[in-house]
Amino acid sequence: MSISKLLYSIGLVSVASLVLYFVFYAHIYTQSELIEAYAFFGAAVAIYFIFVFLYNRGNVGKWLSLAGLVLIAVFAGVLFIQQI
Repeated sequence: MSISKLLYSIGLVSVASLVLYFVFYAHIYTQSELIEAYAFFGAAVAIYFIFVFLYNRGNVGKWLSLAGLVLIAVFAGVLFIQQI
């Protein structure tokens, strides 16, 4: 199996597991929590598949994926530090 198919398979399995989770456990969350979760996971899935697509586009795509992940890590670190 190529790395491309593996990465796309991981993404599809993740999406399927999230859908199944929310189908079976939606009753324990409020409407606003569900909307927030759908928005977060929708954005996360979109970013994941964009990075996988860029990664498979060659060296430039690999560097763009790395730069995007570093940017996300820095942003998350700044948000974490502000919470302290």
